[in-house]
This record gives sequence, structure tokens and C-alpha cells, in this order.
Amino acid sequence: MAYLSSGASQIIYARQYRHSESNAMVARTSNLEMRQLWDCGINHRIPKHQLNLWAIAGIKKKMFVNKIVTKSLSEHLVYSKGFIGIDKSIAHLESLLQKESKKVRVIGICGMAGIGKTTIAEEIFSQNRSKYDGGCFSPKVSEELGRHGMKPLQENLFSTLLAEDVKIDTPNRLSSDIKRRIGQMKVLIVLDDVKDTDQLEMLFGTLDWFRSDSRIIVTTRDKQVLIANQVDDIYEVGVLSSNEALELFNLNAFERNNQLEMEYYELSKKFVNYARGIPLALKILGHLLRGKDKQVWESMLDKLKREPIKMFGVLHSNEE
Repeated sequence: MAYLSSGASQIIYARQYRHSESNAMVARTSNLEMRQLWDCGINHRIPKHQLNLWAIAGIKKKMFVNKIVTKSLSEHLVYSKGFIGIDKSIAHLESLLQKESKKVRVIGICGMAGIGKTTIAEEIFSQNRSKYDGGCFSPKVSEELGRHGMKPLQENLFSTLLAEDVKIDTPNRLSSDIKRRIGQMKVLIVLDDVKDTDQLEMLFGTLDWFRSDSRIIVTTRDKQVLIANQVDDIYEVGVLSSNEALELFNLNAFERNNQLEMEYYELSKKFVNYARGIPLALKILGHLLRGKDKQVWESMLDKLKREPIKMFGVLHSNEE
């Protein structure tokens, strides 16, 4: 194994020997790349087979090192935030963002309550915002519209994109100045929890005034919302695998106490099976059981068996 760490040396060396030390080749990252890693407090392992590939001759050595470092950093950050099982979703959505297009691309993320749509969208926005001239994450769109109406939502969205205080006189018709200025920018917009098919049109009117390299992400429980708006791509979020579900549950129930994880293993599996791979259910159950003794765990399991609908009703009253 080789390590990325904040030790005394500022340079990583990757050596691959062929028959003799005289044929050794060295690949190294720059001081700036290492400082970026140290700023995140990372001590990360790189598998030996990846180091072997660094020995390939040619100008691609540094590019390959940068790719491995970036991938390792990204995966570590996602894991360190307690996000389990979303790396594949993130990678797929990243590829959709990067697709070339002659018009603004709209990407839909759909799935049941508690499945992690908002979490994934937040992470995508966080990782990509710096690549755009402007960006805005609008949470709980339907709820905000119901409480305050269209005007405050539009004002907040366009004020964020333009980094100035924007006032909307007529919500049903955007001014040509707003369209012109934002139309000159590359923007990233996330509209979270859209429930009605007409909400995108209410916000923007048509989308033809956006720049072609701008991107809009919409999360919703209802796939028909995305179909009705003819979005370019639809990504359906699935449940976690049994291993991922157990890992997420343990993270919330034990805070990485390996001894307790082993002692409660059989009981943990029963709660994980009950949660059906839904991240929010796993988090809620883990938090409820944290620090409790086995008697409490067994009592709650009995209650859940008697009233299964009651627990999953929590998912509809909790935001993701």
C-alpha cells in the first residue's frame, strides 16, 4: 500500500520496479495538489495495483495521478459526511451534467419519500457549483409556493443567481432584463421537491432563454412531473443494498463503535430488513436506538411489527 498523508514529505513517490531498480519510474503530485488534500485532513490509501499503473511511460503519468487523487478525495468526502451508497448515483448524474447540448439540459431525480433524492441533489450541487457563473439550490419548492407564493421564490432564486437584490413586479412574466442577464451566464439550478407539473413553467416561463451550458436539476416523488415537463434525463433513485443499509444504520446507531455493532448484529439486521433499504428510515431508526439497551431494541422491534404503517408514515411528514 501507498499512502496519501500529511507527513513530513510534500511529495508522493510511486515506484514500480521491473527486474531491477535501475528501471524504476517515479510519478509525483505537485505541492498544490498535496495541500488540497491536507486541507481536508485526509490520510488515504491507494491500492498497489493503481501505483503499478503509474509506471507506464509517457506524458499521461501526471494526468493519471491527478485522476486517482481526485477520485480518492471525492469518495472520502462523501463517506465522511455519512453518505452511504450514493457514489454511483453521484457519478451517473455527473455524467449527465457534462453531456453537451444545444439547449439548457433539465435533469430529473425521482423516487419515493426518504430515498435520498435531496441528499444526492445537494451533494451534486456542492461538488459542481464552482464550475458555473451562478448557482441556486431551492429547497422544498412546493412547500414554499404553498406558504408564500411564486414571487418570493422567484426573487430569492434570481437574487442568488445574480448576487444582488432582485425584485419581481409581475411573477407571471419575467422582465427582459432578468432573462438577458441570466441568459448570458452559465448557471446551475436545483429545484427540490417539485410536486406539480406546472411549477417549472410558473417559475421560468419557457427555458429557451437559458444558455445551452446551463443545467437545471429537479427532484420529485412523482415521475409524471418530469415526463410532463419533457426533461432531458430521468434518474430514479433506488433503495440501498443490504450491506449499504446495514452500514448506514450502524453509522447512526453506534457511531462506529465496532464492539457494539458486533453485540447487536442480529438485532440490527432485523431493523435493517424492516427499513427496506430506505435511507431516511434507517437514519431515524438508528437515532432512536442509539445508546439504548437490548431490551429497548427488542421492545421497539415488537412495536414496529404490530404497527408497521405508523413508522413509515413518518417518512411523509419528514423532509429528506
